[in-house]
Amino acid sequence: MKDFLWHLNGIGRGTLLDLGPVYQSTVTFFGERGFRVYTEDLLTGWKRFLKEQDERELALDPTAERPSRAQIATEFLKTSLEHKPRSFDAVLVWTCSITWKTT
Repeated sequence: MKDFLWHLNGIGRGTLLDLGPVYQSTVTFFGERGFRVYTEDLLTGWKRFLKEQDERELALDPTAERPSRAQIATEFLKTSLEHKPRSFDAVLVWTCSITWKTT
């Protein structure tokens, strides 16, 4: 975190995207430093996306070819992170683990 904050030094009133769940302490910390904070809970979105993917697959013909893990992840990122280039001065990504659900 110390290195992350060092890189933000001098930005002033910047914009920050937090890809974790919303924590008031994070919003307050960066807000007090002049940042406009946006949040997008990537892990919760991923879980929701996988559930929707499972529901779509159930509706398909059982003999239909299923997308690979890489295809599923690529589609998720395409539909989840639709921000214009240079929308944010910083992106905060805390360590988390994502497990793949296999069928």
